[in-house]
Amino acid sequence: MRVAMAMTSVTPVIRRAVEKASHCKSRLLKQMVIAGLLSTTGLLSATLTLPAHAEIYVYENEYGRKLFSGRPLSEPGYTLTQTITPSGKTPHKPSTNTTSGNRSQYDGHIRTAANTFEVDPALIKAVIHVESYFNSEAVSHAGAQGLMQLMPATASQYRVNDPFNPTQNIRAGSKHLSYLLRKYRNNIDLALAAYNAGEGKVRKYNGIPPYKETQNYVKKVKKLRKQYQASL
Repeated sequence: MRVAMAMTSVTPVIRRAVEKASHCKSRLLKQMVIAGLLSTTGLLSATLTLPAHAEIYVYENEYGRKLFSGRPLSEPGYTLTQTITPSGKTPHKPSTNTTSGNRSQYDGHIRTAANTFEVDPALIKAVIHVESYFNSEAVSHAGAQGLMQLMPATASQYRVNDPFNPTQNIRAGSKHLSYLLRKYRNNIDLALAAYNAGEGKVRKYNGIPPYKETQNYVKKVKKLRKQYQASL
């Protein structure tokens, strides 16, 4: 991928995209993150030259999490929302696939992390469900990566070498969740709000931020936690 126009005109946007993409493990994922960020600004066709015949497929789950892929997917829980081509964006009719994926494949990793960091395994699993729908290769439009959608700074903080590795991702995400629970004295609502929106936003509003996404996130994770407590 190369920048095809003067950097001065769109430098802030491109720089932000490239910084996020630099933390991705592969060239294809770098393309996905950059394309996802720039497509939201309308700059994709003007700034990037993708490989010939390349297409990036954008999927979204019921919680609003986006997944970028270099090939068509039949990913459980995700619907196709658009296709990004070398010449820009092409609307795509969403699929009707809303079924759940394999929800038990990471239970061993979850139990290990839960025991290590003293976090309810059902809570960890619920966070994974909402964050990535159990897709270890998930990349959000904001650059969050893997099962627990670690932002690059968080991954670096917990010494994650490969955010798409389930063991590393779940360990780091669980450790961060444990830290937030201790910080907020086991107030799950505040810990989840901080996991979703950031500690700064929780501090600013002295509670759950007034964002619909964050408020729904907290409710969904808590609901799923109850469902998973019976099986973990």
